[in-house]
Amino acid sequence: MILTGPYKAALNHAQPEDTDAFHRTIRCFSDTLKTIPITDPKARDLHEVGQKTTPYDARELRSRPNEKCDQTLGFGKGVCRVVGFYFAGIDLRRMRMSEHIAILGGGNTAFATAANLTLRGFEVTLCDLPKFGHVLDPVRGQGVIHLLGVEETGAAKIRCVTTDIEAALDASDLILVIVPAYAHEPFALACAPHLKPEHAVVLMPGTLGTLAWATLLRERGVTGVALAEVDTAPYVCRKTAPDTATIWGAVSGLGLGVLPATETARVRDRLAPLFPGIRAYPTAMACGLAAMNPVVHPAGVLMNAGRIEYSHGEFYFYEEGVSPSVAETIMAVDAERRAIAKALGYDLIAADEAFYRAGFGPRGDLWAAINGSRMLTQLKAPGSLDSRWLTEDIPYGLSTWHDVGAQYGVDAPLMRGLVDIGSVVMGFDGWTAGRSVRELGIEGMDLDSLNAFLQTGEWRRSSQGLGGD
Repeated sequence: MILTGPYKAALNHAQPEDTDAFHRTIRCFSDTLKTIPITDPKARDLHEVGQKTTPYDARELRSRPNEKCDQTLGFGKGVCRVVGFYFAGIDLRRMRMSEHIAILGGGNTAFATAANLTLRGFEVTLCDLPKFGHVLDPVRGQGVIHLLGVEETGAAKIRCVTTDIEAALDASDLILVIVPAYAHEPFALACAPHLKPEHAVVLMPGTLGTLAWATLLRERGVTGVALAEVDTAPYVCRKTAPDTATIWGAVSGLGLGVLPATETARVRDRLAPLFPGIRAYPTAMACGLAAMNPVVHPAGVLMNAGRIEYSHGEFYFYEEGVSPSVAETIMAVDAERRAIAKALGYDLIAADEAFYRAGFGPRGDLWAAINGSRMLTQLKAPGSLDSRWLTEDIPYGLSTWHDVGAQYGVDAPLMRGLVDIGSVVMGFDGWTAGRSVRELGIEGMDLDSLNAFLQTGEWRRSSQGLGGD
């Protein structure tokens, strides 16, 4: 690779796996240029261009698969020689150099992410379903989200705010779905007719939502789309006004799982400039079992139910509500989660260590990590028991994990008790309202079939069943 200008030191000897160097350089021009100047003095079999510069739109570049010549990309004051379509091992045909991101959702984290990425120079389309379009109304006119807190701050001018799913998916091949788990299905159904193989869909977070999406897409004949999920939201944040979001902390070690796992490197490389420090789990299943919200929220809320109802959430949930005894109960739930993961072949870290590695708080036991967290201790409890911390994290977290564990011979009595008690508090059956192994598309799969599916994305039911040799 030949490089001149200020980027020479960073990429002169870059290898295909040197994605950090690639991202440091690609960010230098992807945020500012909409076209890529290319000179091609060696392409005499195609056309004679000499030292002239021809502007190619990034999407046009992706559509020229027969151009097999050395190319020189100019960006800023640097010039980088690229062989064929590959730059530091990344296939340029599968990238959009303007780094346009589509974010689906209109809640706390969707607003915060859209604003933060916009202020960092990315172009963002923010989209929600027409049924929920009213959540976008405060920013639809001016297209501005005001961002406060510890990340970027200021007025973020969102490139496009819309309820047109087709337009959002056409704007980018990187789709961040930042909605509650109970909204995954309607978004999957809305996206299905418009998804193409070059799309990468990332659920933030997923809690095994990738497997549910795979089932829904497969039933509708949609194949070849990379489905990914992360283990937690990227920010500790809230909407603090209708057009304003506040970020109190950023997760420094976001975990990623991809279905199929063979697409992990490609999706991770796309997300790395957006979320520094992102790391990969071996599969989407491992990532979905590493989510922390179902571990912490149901036990914490149910053990603070009286206080939440009396005070309407007017106390600091983590600082005051997660007492040592609550923390011990959370860690007992966590032990069941890890046992389920172990049966599937994953050695997942405990919740207290996970909190530390994600950047939530200092290393120590869970109570110490939470009470030493500057970001978590600023969060108040939910205002009522009709909260996502139960209505999402029980049917789409604990219930799902319990079902997976039961299929592979792992008993989880504490999870079962929390789902049963939570169902009474929520007023609906937490076992049937969410995702079971059937919705995940893995019912009856033995471990070999499950692992093959997670690696390749190719679904086929086990012919031997769980009792096969």
